[in-house]
Amino acid sequence: MGSLSVVTSDKVARAIMGVNMIDTADAIKCFEVNPSAEDLAVLEQIPFSEEVLRKCARTHALVADLGTSVMDVWSQHGKLFYYYMDSKDTPWYGNGNENWAKKRDKPTWRLLGRTAVAGLFDKGYYAQKQLLNETEKVPEAREMVYMVIGNYLVTGEKLFSHRLVRTANLSGSGCRVIIGYFNDLGINISSDIDYMPNSIVGLAFARKCLSSEV
Repeated sequence: MGSLSVVTSDKVARAIMGVNMIDTADAIKCFEVNPSAEDLAVLEQIPFSEEVLRKCARTHALVADLGTSVMDVWSQHGKLFYYYMDSKDTPWYGNGNENWAKKRDKPTWRLLGRTAVAGLFDKGYYAQKQLLNETEKVPEAREMVYMVIGNYLVTGEKLFSHRLVRTANLSGSGCRVIIGYFNDLGINISSDIDYMPNSIVGLAFARKCLSSEV
């Protein structure tokens, strides 16, 4: 088991992660959230050791997650979402039974994969998930949309421009929520059947926090 020390300074994390980081100031600017003093205090400590950040510096984005929902992001940056660029209509995931898209969360730091898990595009969801190691998990769609849109607003880079990735959420119809194909038409949020392999649908991944570090 490696060190469980906490990185307490954004400056230390920034020196390690470089542009692959959305810090608290970036997040507030991108998503127009006014965090409470309690929330800001939580974000003062980053729950990943320096060793883990170094291992993940090229493969992950370190994100100050303010807990914004998918629909919150859509309402602010609708022009960055596929099909709904010029529409005032609510997207399919804004419907009443798509609770995952309205879910908010408590502010925290996350380490989210900047690509799909390598080599898993020929497998269904559960086969993909079984091949994650003990330090990894499948993130929610909310986390991935927040990271992809935030990264674009900060750096101008469009992650997942040629691929889709499965997330931890199920749609109201029971299909797996997938995100990606972030191109000039915007980010695509769709759904897919878990057990069917798809050559363009991979798996999103995230690093677990301190208790699972190795």
